[in-house]
Amino acid sequence: MIYYNGEKFNYKITNIYDVEKTGQVSISKNNNANTLTLITCRHNTNKQIVIIAELTNREVY
Repeated sequence: MIYYNGEKFNYKITNIYDVEKTGQVSISKNNNANTLTLITCRHNTNKQIVIIAELTNREVY
């Protein structure tokens, strides 16, 4: 759940995967869904974690 600018956004994680830490990550955009992509480093490895979440609900609060 993310609160931003008077709205609440609910997301469902749809995919998690690791990639080599090279400074670049290739991401495919799904034009049929509103998605959020998070990328962070995996501790003590040469990997990055990519997390894809899809918007399930958006409401004004």
